[in-house]
Amino acid sequence: MHSKWQSIVPNTFTAPRQYKTNGFIFSPLGVNDIDQDYEAVMTSAIRLKGTFDFFPDWPTADLTKDEDLSNLGWHQTEFSMKTSFAYKITAENNNDYVGCAYIFPSNNLDFEVDTYLWVKNGYEAVEAKLRQDFKQWLEKDWPFKKINFPGKTK
Repeated sequence: MHSKWQSIVPNTFTAPRQYKTNGFIFSPLGVNDIDQDYEAVMTSAIRLKGTFDFFPDWPTADLTKDEDLSNLGWHQTEFSMKTSFAYKITAENNNDYVGCAYIFPSNNLDFEVDTYLWVKNGYEAVEAKLRQDFKQWLEKDWPFKKINFPGKTK
């Protein structure tokens, strides 16, 4: 089992700060994204339930903006520590907040990492393509050999 505080990439690996694909941009998720993130999560809450197998009730109906801010702070900290990586996804043409993608250490010994992706309401039509692009990016530019995609697929 992976240690929560252990880097999931080699020390010499620099996590990408941006990935552009098919009109969308992946960039690190952080506390400055709170307004857009909270709105996206809460307006899409019903559809997002089940995104994470380890937290199937997320997002809860009573999630506060402060709780979301705390989550974003953890994502930002873990990114800098290389213990997990969280990316916001924005539309390249208008900078609209589309959703998020995550790379977490896997608790399944058959894999190095577990990956997840969600999009807010209104972007369901591009979700499958974004998942495919995310998978290709991980396989091409990241050092992982055994990647798990356990998240919600629809």
